[in-house]
Parts: sequence; C-alpha cells; structure tokens
Amino acid sequence: MKKMLLFATVATVATSALAQRSAAVSHSVVKHMAAIEAPEAQSEEVSFLSAEARGAHKVGVKADAVKAWYYRPAGMFYLSSYTTEGKAGYSTFFAPYLMAKPYVVHSFASASTGAVANKWKVWYKEDLQNASVEVDGEQIFGGWELEVDTVPHLTSTGADGAVSEYQIQGYNSNTAAMSVGQISTYPGYPGQIMPSTTTVRHIWASPKFFAAKSNRDYTVKAGAYYATVKDADGVAAGNLLGVNSVGLNAMGIAVEQPAHPYAISAVGVRFQSLAMASDAAEATFVANVYKLSSIPSYVDGYVKVQPGEKIATASFKVNNNVILTTPEFSKSSSTGKYSGIMRIPFDKVLHIEEPIFIEVTGYNEGGLSDFTALYSADYYEEGYGEIGYIKKDGEFISMRGSYINSARSTAPAVMMEVENAFLAYNSSIESGEVTFAAAGGEKEVDLFTYRSATEMKLTAADGSALPQWLTASVEDDTQTGSFSLLSTLKVNVAPLPDGVTYREADVLITIPGAKLVYKVKQQGEEPTAIDDVKASGIQAKVMGGDFVITAAADSPVQIYNVAGQLVSESRASQGTSVIGAQHLAPGVYLVKVGGSTVKVVK
Repeated sequence: MKKMLLFATVATVATSALAQRSAAVSHSVVKHMAAIEAPEAQSEEVSFLSAEARGAHKVGVKADAVKAWYYRPAGMFYLSSYTTEGKAGYSTFFAPYLMAKPYVVHSFASASTGAVANKWKVWYKEDLQNASVEVDGEQIFGGWELEVDTVPHLTSTGADGAVSEYQIQGYNSNTAAMSVGQISTYPGYPGQIMPSTTTVRHIWASPKFFAAKSNRDYTVKAGAYYATVKDADGVAAGNLLGVNSVGLNAMGIAVEQPAHPYAISAVGVRFQSLAMASDAAEATFVANVYKLSSIPSYVDGYVKVQPGEKIATASFKVNNNVILTTPEFSKSSSTGKYSGIMRIPFDKVLHIEEPIFIEVTGYNEGGLSDFTALYSADYYEEGYGEIGYIKKDGEFISMRGSYINSARSTAPAVMMEVENAFLAYNSSIESGEVTFAAAGGEKEVDLFTYRSATEMKLTAADGSALPQWLTASVEDDTQTGSFSLLSTLKVNVAPLPDGVTYREADVLITIPGAKLVYKVKQQGEEPTAIDDVKASGIQAKVMGGDFVITAAADSPVQIYNVAGQLVSESRASQGTSVIGAQHLAPGVYLVKVGGSTVKVVK
C-alpha cells in the first residue's frame, strides 16, 4: 500500500485484505534496556508550596525565538515500558514508541513557536520496504499499516531564517547519546507478532512522556523521580506518592479524548522501595476509571480536576508471597526492597473513546512499611491539559504547582495496558456502504480485524437494535484452520414494502478498542405521482414501529419529543421513506419535514 501523507487534507487508506495480512510480518529492531534488577529512580524532597512559592508557569523558550515542537496525536500514547517472561524486572525504552492504531488516519500538527514555515519528514513502509516523504505545512495527515517506523521529524524556520528541528528522542545511558523514537501500529508491543526470543508479558502506555534521563530535545534535564514529603512543620513524613503520615493516599492521571477508540485491560503503577509491614501483612491497590468532562490547562498555582461517572474499578492484593512470585518485581541488592510495575487488571476489557481520569489508591492504608510510585517531569507540555494529580483534602489537585515547581509538566507513573485493536474494510473494494434494489438481497463484506466474530457486537448507530427489515451477522475466516485476522460481515435486506421508495440504516460493528460503521441503503423506483399527501405537502405515520414519511421533495427530517428535545435526525427522499424509530419510546412526537411539522402518536 502506498502511504498518503497530505498537507491539511485527510489521506485515504486503500489496501487489499491480502496486502493487509502480509504487512503483519514487517520487522523492526527494538531499542531498549533490559534489567534483571530494576534501576532506582532519583529522589526529590518536596513540601506543599506556599502561594508565593508556586509562581506562574514558566516558558522555557522566548516567544520570538523559533523552537520546533509538535504534540503527539490525541490517543497516540507513549509506550515507555514493558515486562518480559523469565526476567525479574522490566525494560525501559531509551527512545519511547508511540502506540498508533493501524488503518486509520492520524494527524500531526506543528506546535512550534516563532515559526513562519514548517517542513515534515515522515517514514513508512511501502511493499514492506522502508520509504519516506517530505511535505511542507502546519499539519500532516496519514495512515500506517501494521509496521514500526521512525517518528516524524519537523524542521521549523523563523522569520530571521533561523532553523530549529524536533523529533521525539530518548537518552541511552549506555552510549550517552539520544536515540530516535518509533511509531508502532501493532495492537500491542511488536514482540506479540514479530519473531522474538523473549515473550512480552505486558506493555505499558502513558499520556505523559516517561523515559529515563531525557527531556526529548538532546539534553538530559528530566526523567523518573520519586518524592519524599515534609509535613506542615517541615518534618520528614514519608513518600508523596506512597506510604506517608500526612494522609495522601490517591494519585491520578487525566487522559484526553482520543482521535480513535482504544482498549484498556489493566492499570499499571511503576514503583520502588516496596516492603510489607510484616510477613502476614497485606495491602490492596485499587484503580478507578472515571469519565471526565474536561481537562484543565495549567495556569498559576495548581489546578483541580473533577472526575465524573465511574466507568470501572479493579483491585490487586499484595503480600510477601505475591512479591516473591511476580516476575514484574525485582529486589534491590542495596536496600532489599522491591521495584517494578504493579499491574491492576480489570474483569473485562474497557472500550475507551472519551476523556477519562484514572485514580490509583489504597497504598497508604496499612500493610506496607514502605512504597513509592515514581513520577516523570520535564519542561514541555503534552498539549491536552494538565495530566498528573494527587488527592489532598478530598480534591484532586495538580502535582505541579502544589508539590512540584510550576516549571515542569509532571505526572505520576500511572500507566495503561493499552490495545489499539483494528477493525477495517478491505478498502480497495469496499466504500463502507451499499445500496440495495427494492427486491432486497444479501451482501458479504470483508473485514480485517484483530478480534474474532465472537467478540463483535452489531447494533444500530445509536446502540439500539437493527430495524426489522435489516439483519447482519459476522463469521470468521478459518481457511487456515484458525482465526486469521479476517472476518465476513453478512448483510440481509428484506424487499421494500408497497408504497415505500427509500430507507436506510447504519450497522455499527464494535469490538473492545475499535468500531466501524457500514451504511445500508435501499432505493425503489421513483414514483410518478404522490397520493394521500396533505395540503402541507407531507404526511407522517407509524408503521411497524418506524416513521413512514411521504414528501413532495427530498427534505431533512427532525423528530422532537413533547418536551421539545431533538431525538432523531435523518433525511426523506421524494416519495415515501422509512425513518428508523425502534429506539424511541411510545408517545407523541413532532415530525418536522423541511418547513412543515406534523404530530404523530407512536
């Protein structure tokens, strides 16, 4: 498939199912460090800042100086850590991956300061070979198949001709040099599909950049930390994000609304200094996921976030036996305490397509003699509001401006086990919609999908049942003897009833982390005359639970309940059309067709 990267224009992704399947064998070298004994983060001593000490947010670059920069696309998270089978410890990328969903369009936009021109260089695979393209503009759009490629490179030019360059980097302490980041469009870590001598157990993604000793622009000013805290009298009181005597027992991250859905199977917390209070002691870590209406941007002092409805909760019990038998935990030879990533799994995979807030709590309720989560801090924004929070006096306040100085964007090491499941058409032959004749019929549609038919849900676009005249089902392609990432959507449409000339409905296909809409239309012969039409030029009635609209011309249709709320929108063709209303409760509705309105009792 040839990649299409366009300035300020959406690229179309066209590929056959066979090409899609062959793309899955694309290989890449992974840059990482693996540790049998997890490396210890450095400490910072903090206390709750006074109003005078908080200060205003500092900008590291003069407004008139050119500074190249871009934000990661919304929902394209940093893959900073993973854990492997057979190793007591974890691996941390020097050059973090960006986790991207395959077969969809992604957008990269310049956030450069003082720039009058921008040039992008983007890498991709073409016929399984490395390729690249350069384009000018503020923004680029493009899609990737199942592959691993270098992150985009941005060159910005100022009014005085000065040039600045940016590309996501990570610091390699073994070579004392920066390494370029990668984009991975595999649903999880590439090792899940690519040949490897090491089995990857878990992958961890974060909306906040998290890599050792790096602030992403060729210098080493930031990385992973833990914080010790003082009480109001200036006395040492334990760990800010762990065991302490000042009542701090919850931390969280705000995650922006993604451009494309993703799935979460667990929450992870990167930590060190774990030790139980006694041989019989236990502690329960709890992760809660909430809806989030908005994410505040950092201004002065600290900001607050208000979690909404709880979506899911999960817990993980820790004791000495769990510590000794969990591969993700490693013992420090110097302290005798444990470091690693705490995995808190959910009972079912979560489908996410809205802003969320992830809270981790329970670590300061007894059972532990020591524990601290880590946090990352650097001098650049991620572009989607303030990410990191700590709960104090019943409110979630930003770590930055409360305990961490305002110059650094900060977030606790609360991570997500993310899956970027794919669900796509064979877009070389499918447009995403079909029009049946009046007699109806059947259509089979090839789907390229990461999950099998048993995990798919078929509904109308609003989540309700499909109309009675339309049935849909999915079967897996098992010609190879097992599920081979291919499925077939079968759509059946009944003949048009007498007097009806047009109807349509959307089939929504969802799996955890992905969704796809297939539009089904049915068109009869155009009528030569219209019978039984009121003086207003329209007629509306109920038939089989749907609204049957007769109109003299193509017209927009809006349906309102008696409270005046718009409950459905569609379009009627000239003649008679059926507007799906199975999801509407019985009652009185006002049906507006064009400029005319009639009352209908359902």
